[in-house]
Amino acid sequence: MLTILIDKIEIFILSAVESIEGSIMGLTERQQQVLNLYSPYFRNLNLRVVEKEDINHLHVDRKYHLIIKHEEVYLVGDVYPGYHIPTALAGHVCGKCCRLSGAPDDAENPGCAKVRAFSRHIEEFPFIRRGAETVGMKSTEFYVYSCYNWNKKSP
Repeated sequence: MLTILIDKIEIFILSAVESIEGSIMGLTERQQQVLNLYSPYFRNLNLRVVEKEDINHLHVDRKYHLIIKHEEVYLVGDVYPGYHIPTALAGHVCGKCCRLSGAPDDAENPGCAKVRAFSRHIEEFPFIRRGAETVGMKSTEFYVYSCYNWNKKSP
C-alpha cells in the first residue's frame, strides 16, 4: 500500500517537474499535455517533443529511436537494440481493418498506404491519428492505435 502511494507521489512530482520544464523549453500547451500523457510509460527513454520535419533524419542516423505520433504532436525517445513497444500501448487496430492490403486507394476494395510503404515513416501518414514506430533496428515495430481510415472487417 505504501509502495503504491509512493509511486503515485513520484509520478505527480515528475509530472509537475515536466510541466515546468515544458514551459521553460517553449512547448505549446498541447505538446506538454501529450508529453505528460506518455512520459509515465517511457521514463527512461529521454522522451521529447520534435517537429514533424525533424523526424526524417531519425530514419537514417543509425541510432535506435521510438517515435510516437499523437495527432499533430510527435515524441521521440532513445531506445536500445531489441527494444519492444510496451504491450499496454500496443492496441494495434490494423489487423481488424478491411483496408489491410497493398491495393491502391482508388481500387474497388481500397488498401492502405502504410502497407504499401512497408510500415515505415509514421510521420508520412496523415490518416494515422495515434501510433508508434521503432527505428534503427533490424526488426522494427509499427503500431497504429487510432486511424481515420480504419474500417472494420466484416465477420
